[in-house]
Amino acid sequence: MERIVKLNFSMTEGICTQLFDNLFDNKIILRHGAYCFCEFLKYDFNNDTLTIQLKVIEPVVKLKPRNKNWFEEAKNKEYIEIQYRNNETTKIENQSIGGIYSSRIWTNYNIVKKVYELKEQGLEQEIYEILW
Repeated sequence: MERIVKLNFSMTEGICTQLFDNLFDNKIILRHGAYCFCEFLKYDFNNDTLTIQLKVIEPVVKLKPRNKNWFEEAKNKEYIEIQYRNNETTKIENQSIGGIYSSRIWTNYNIVKKVYELKEQGLEQEIYEILW
């Protein structure tokens, strides 16, 4: 059973341990319009906000025209920051975090590894089935 937990900042260390302690090759998947592989750099808490720093590496699937500019700009930056406030939800069992109006990240070792393998095989439809 999937457990959805309100992000409560008294328990964020536990959440972050679950999210970031067992990454596949220090990579996560980010959906911010485009799906991309990112290198996880660090996280921090300030004013009831979880901030995650990521280095965008490569697209997970073929980029749609509307996402190409964002992806190129993000890839050329030293890092990007994704923020989650305490009124958003995190899916602990899937090791993913996201909210209604924000980006989603997947950190689960097996999911990221499987998506990476499917990308190498060119199996985009299977990737969408996992991440949708």
